[in-house]
Amino acid sequence: MLIGIEDVTKNVLGLENPLDEEERLCSLIADSIEPRLAPNVELITWQNKTLLAVEVYPSGSRPHWLKREGPMQGVYVRLGSPPLSKTEPTEQVQRLLLCLQRQPLAVREIMQSLKLNHRPTLLYDYLKPAIDGEFVEMTQPDSPKSPTQKYRLTKKGERLANGT
Repeated sequence: MLIGIEDVTKNVLGLENPLDEEERLCSLIADSIEPRLAPNVELITWQNKTLLAVEVYPSGSRPHWLKREGPMQGVYVRLGSPPLSKTEPTEQVQRLLLCLQRQPLAVREIMQSLKLNHRPTLLYDYLKPAIDGEFVEMTQPDSPKSPTQKYRLTKKGERLANGT
């Protein structure tokens, strides 16, 4: 989804305060949607105007709903299959496994490799499901917040990444 384009004419309008709009959108998503949804949100420039690009990947926690309306009334779009089990890796987890195939990487290195700009997207849509599915593990499990923390494939992750 691109924000900053007129709906009917498709004219590129841009945003007056793109950084404020990015922060507002991310806060709105974080405060209003359950379970947590962390889309990839980026500022892009087109025709000398700044737009907000929002990419939402299929989530293993579907469906998501508006908190104020609850899970029964707050779901407006029900796309795709039901939530995936922990044994079925999402597209994001599969991309992460390929990224970690050669060597363990730190969060920043993974984000660069996957071309992600939004850390929560990596944490909630890639790393958490990969760790929960036992495809990826921390190199320092006793120090999860260590500045030298890296992530590596487990045997199960290696088999999946190698297609065996």
